[in-house]
Amino acid sequence: MIVLYDNREFDIGLLGNGLAEKVVGRSLSELENEGVIVSPSGVDKTTTTIFSTTNGRTTTGNIVGFLSDGMHNVVIKSRFSEKSADDYFLTYMLEKVLNYNIITTFQGSGNLYYNLLVLLFPYYLNIALKKGPYKEYVIKKYNEADFRGRIDIPRQLKQNIPFSGRIAYQTSEFSYDNDLMQLVRHALEKIIGRSSYLLNSTNETRKNITLVRQVTPSYSKDQTMLVLRKNIRNEIRHNYFGEYGPLQKLCIQILKEGGLDDNNKVIHGIVVDIAWLWEEYIATITNWRHYGRRKNLEMLHLFEDSRNFHRYPDFIVKNIPIDTKYKFNLDTVNDYNQLITYLHIMNEEQDDTRRAVFLQPAINSEKIWERLGKLNGLGGELFTYKFYIPQEVHSYAEFVERIKIVEQQLRDHFND
Repeated sequence: MIVLYDNREFDIGLLGNGLAEKVVGRSLSELENEGVIVSPSGVDKTTTTIFSTTNGRTTTGNIVGFLSDGMHNVVIKSRFSEKSADDYFLTYMLEKVLNYNIITTFQGSGNLYYNLLVLLFPYYLNIALKKGPYKEYVIKKYNEADFRGRIDIPRQLKQNIPFSGRIAYQTSEFSYDNDLMQLVRHALEKIIGRSSYLLNSTNETRKNITLVRQVTPSYSKDQTMLVLRKNIRNEIRHNYFGEYGPLQKLCIQILKEGGLDDNNKVIHGIVVDIAWLWEEYIATITNWRHYGRRKNLEMLHLFEDSRNFHRYPDFIVKNIPIDTKYKFNLDTVNDYNQLITYLHIMNEEQDDTRRAVFLQPAINSEKIWERLGKLNGLGGELFTYKFYIPQEVHSYAEFVERIKIVEQQLRDHFND
């Protein structure tokens, strides 16, 4: 297994891993068609790549997770967890953003790939169930006097000779108790057996688990492999139930856990846009006014007399625009210009006391607050706040304990 870190240059020729060469330069949308699960669903899949090559230099980007082609495995971890054997930072942000009750003894299977699958299961389950349980035509077999389908002659001869008044027949019925919902049921029962707290995190998740159980009365643990094979052969391509596609892929990988070979797929795995996750994590721990392109978020308007040109600072606290940046070093052109724009359109008059802040993760705790400089023209100042990610921890419990202190420092700083 090859372990890489996000936003790093590496020599693809020295990896000795053919998987990386299959992935380099290919968009997330291409990889998703082959079996890779991409989270969140709203990430730009057409232009975003996992590995890119420019002038002979191959680099990772803001995508982390796990990839496999059946022969080779590649794990991409957060560069802010490089000093720890496990990527506790990624796991913790997922738990926070997906609204779990943090269990400091969380260990999962010891496998980053499986842990990611399990952590994301409630998220995809709830998205899919917003459309209601998946429904399709299934073959139902009966043996009763009230005949209303096609006679099943082999079963009739086997079960009802001599004739007892019953007829063996089968019919096609629109049902929730189908292969896909059975797959979801098998996956959730497996998770409950290992990490039950993940499925008790929210009322929505608990409600949907109850619903899945209600609509799959024929569930039998002994049928896991049969249900799994049926779903591998038959991908969901229903336009209305499109949200079930990622859930089906997720459940297949949870149940396989590396055990059942899938010859139909060249590459499988699960990847996460960690820059998106970093912003969502900050929103979760602060409850600051959140801006963005999603319908439920606020926005700024560039022109006084037009609503057509929008700008999106990540957060605004006490009239201070805050832009989260998942990076060590800021781009002094694009990043600076972006933050200065927010500062300018939020204020009508010249004011030297105005501030705008970058919020970055950091691997040392020596200097968390830094003044970048005072602006010419309309005035104002730029700052950066370094959010320290605990390093060299010995357990997940220790990581959680230490990062909660850092979170409180962040809230206290901006409250003061």
